[in-house]
Amino acid sequence: MAKVSMRRFYYYLTIFIITIIAIITTSIATAQDNYLQEGKEYYDRGQYTEAVQLWQKVANTDKTVENKIISYNYLAIAYQDLRQFQEAQTAVDKALNLLQTNSNSFLYAQVLNTQGSLQYKTGLVENALKTWQQAETIYQDLNEVQSLLRS
Repeated sequence: MAKVSMRRFYYYLTIFIITIIAIITTSIATAQDNYLQEGKEYYDRGQYTEAVQLWQKVANTDKTVENKIISYNYLAIAYQDLRQFQEAQTAVDKALNLLQTNSNSFLYAQVLNTQGSLQYKTGLVENALKTWQQAETIYQDLNEVQSLLRS
């Protein structure tokens, strides 16, 4: 009787531990998504430094490549608004580097769009035009008319 009770105890303990791990993992993923969204809210209010802090957390801690790419892209945009062009270029470079191992064309076009803006703001107008044309081609291939209009 004691062996059956111990087996049942370990069975329920195992189920409990697996459930706790699943809850913790989900909470961490949700927190990262919340950081992206909360950062966007700060950015929309013109609080760029606060947005940068949240997006940097995602870039440094998130396990998904897509969230890292998105966070670096957002960082590049915010750094441009802060007139920190070297930091913006570093963020673009990191996003482009991650995109070498990820075939998300939509994210690639978004990062190119951001890179074009950075090039334009730093006086590289011809480069910006070429970069935006690359983004436009990708958007057209993806039939992303709405994103194309924002370019």
